[in-house]
Amino acid sequence: ATRTPTRQSLEIQTQQWRKDGKLTQRELSRDGVLVRRETFDYDIRGRMISHRLTGPSLPEDAHGKTYREQHFEYDALDNVRRLETVLADGSANNVATFTYNPSDLTQLINISHSRSDYPAPVTLEYDALGNLKRDEKGSPLHYDALGRLIGVTLP
Repeated sequence: ATRTPTRQSLEIQTQQWRKDGKLTQRELSRDGVLVRRETFDYDIRGRMISHRLTGPSLPEDAHGKTYREQHFEYDALDNVRRLETVLADGSANNVATFTYNPSDLTQLINISHSRSDYPAPVTLEYDALGNLKRDEKGSPLHYDALGRLIGVTLP
């Protein structure tokens, strides 16, 4: 893919794929200079287990921390159980742990982080129909009679 933003720099994105359609590498260059290279690894079941990045423009995680690697662990139902994020500044990694409802093994009920500068543990609650009552930030979610999300009350 080639993009030319308004400032007329030439951006080129190249991608490499496995035979099974899984992305293995993606590179972005701007005016011939590498901006970011990403590599992706998968387990035997085709689940992404690592995402590694190099280059001068690294992404931020959902909490505003620049990272260079993420490693995923799954349970037998393909739920993410653990996500380790390797931060670009070399400080301690963050390990996010995901806990699921013992009576509904695909229903996420808790998210916790190993670093104190990340959000406090989040407990998720569901109504009798299995709809999430509040998002991870505590904002109430609203559904129609068919269980479709129709709104979020923001603070």
